[in-house]
Amino acid sequence: MIRGGLRSRFIMDSTRIAIVAALSELGWFDTTVHDIPPGPRRHWPLRYIPKPLKWDENVEPNAVAISADDTHSIRSGLGGEFEDNMRVYVDLFVESDELGWHLAQDVRDLLIGKMPDVGRAGPAIDVYDLRLATPAAFTQVDIERPLIDRAESESREWRNRWFMVRFDIIDEYYDEHGGVDVDANRWSDALAPVWQQIQTIEDQ
Repeated sequence: MIRGGLRSRFIMDSTRIAIVAALSELGWFDTTVHDIPPGPRRHWPLRYIPKPLKWDENVEPNAVAISADDTHSIRSGLGGEFEDNMRVYVDLFVESDELGWHLAQDVRDLLIGKMPDVGRAGPAIDVYDLRLATPAAFTQVDIERPLIDRAESESREWRNRWFMVRFDIIDEYYDEHGGVDVDANRWSDALAPVWQQIQTIEDQ
């Protein structure tokens, strides 16, 4: 059983991997992708960034940051079982309203499992033991209450291009006598470079 801070760290890192990998599959990091219709996308490529350190920090478009806040636990049954609730934010700093709504809706649909073509067929995320050379999934967490929000009536133009998708991660924190059955072999070669990219950027 993986517990405590290490478990929370793996949950957040696996969430980042799932979102960034799916957005990559949708072509957000490569503007040569074609939508049918209306044809080639015309926007600056998306890039992954760490969460800005200051609320009023100007972030150049187009960028996505993923962070967590407000984690709490509730008892979910007898025998020492707990359920952890973690609030997660996907901040989107974009070049236009149209692009912002498009990207935010894609993130929302990825989270609720409405994009099976890119591996997002349900509102859940595999959580991997990322210490392993080939990470194995040891549990799943559920996604609940996704909500799109945005800044409005801001005097700073760049803040008017800020969108946010927030959602809750539900981790059924079982004791040693419980657990969630997952397929440990779901890690794919496509996830490895995404994880390497996230580590490189977060460590800067």
